[in-house]
Amino acid sequence: MYLLDTNCPENAPADRDISYRLYGGDESTRIRQEMILGIGGTRAVRALGLQPAVFHLNEGHAAFLILELLREHLSRGLPYGAALEAVASQCAFTTHTPVAAGHDAFGHELLIGHFNDFIRELGLPLDRFLDLGRAPSVPGSST
Repeated sequence: MYLLDTNCPENAPADRDISYRLYGGDESTRIRQEMILGIGGTRAVRALGLQPAVFHLNEGHAAFLILELLREHLSRGLPYGAALEAVASQCAFTTHTPVAAGHDAFGHELLIGHFNDFIRELGLPLDRFLDLGRAPSVPGSST
């Protein structure tokens, strides 16, 4: 087991307390925690030289690892559709809180504010990036 800690001297003072306390703070803190867990966790696994065949996501807390895997595939030149398929084949998702209140949802402004550089690195138009987080539409529904 590896633990991620942001309280490191090389981090900006504002970033050092991201991992200090879970389940508290505002949405900005929460999204940064999930970025550290998902994106930072994936990069830590890679830095250790590990190449898991499957990543297990329990709840959505590490869901941003999906974006990091997508970034990896796109940076290798895989077309967008093939990259999405590759990411899907690498991820297994489980939940123990099957109600909406158990899952974080972030507004577009918050996502764009925290992911602006990452979106550019992905090379995706903003609407395509935001589509990645939308719930699929259900045939016959009015939403």
